[in-house]
Amino acid sequence: ERQAQICTLQSQIRPHFLYNTLGYIESNAARCQIEKVDDIVNSLIKIFRYSIKGKEIVTLNEELNCIKEYFHIFEIRYDYRISILFDVDANILERKIPRMILQPIMENAIIHGIGKKVTGGCIQIRGFIDKDVNIKIIIHDNGPGMKKKELIELNNRFRNSRDEMLMFVDQNTSIGLANVNSRIKFYFGHEYGICLESNSESGTSVIITIPFIG
Repeated sequence: ERQAQICTLQSQIRPHFLYNTLGYIESNAARCQIEKVDDIVNSLIKIFRYSIKGKEIVTLNEELNCIKEYFHIFEIRYDYRISILFDVDANILERKIPRMILQPIMENAIIHGIGKKVTGGCIQIRGFIDKDVNIKIIIHDNGPGMKKKELIELNNRFRNSRDEMLMFVDQNTSIGLANVNSRIKFYFGHEYGICLESNSESGTSVIITIPFIG
């Protein structure tokens, strides 16, 4: 039953961003922007190949390589007015994580964060070992931030039990942050998952916590 729930959550991720990106490819093809279409298709092929791999657990390095391709698609969509920075400790690159946990967070950060900026939109991805106990992966965007009430509500939901989180995913037909949080808890335990920090001055950070050992 536990494995079936994990597979259900995983399957929610795969078709969503592919569908949206194919829509953009179609619109560009209609305008005969062949170079952009070719560039997007190449990145999309790599992402699709990665997303349908047989293994559900991958290395952080594999996940980051997928994210680079995914962000490249959005670079083109937003006419290169957004950027990304990586600062990840080399000692955690081979750490095993559930596949496709960064992509939904990245999509959320772009669409609801830096995508709203006219210029200077930037995402930073940091990864490090926290006090030799846990790995922290932080995805930060310099967008407009979240309202305090919404921030508190989401963090409260993310602290819920696994069953409650699954209800949250189903009731809201969400495949984003709640999905990622649920899968992390399934694999590593209830004490792990995601939390948010946000304000109108500095933007929003999604903080992933997983164990360093195990």
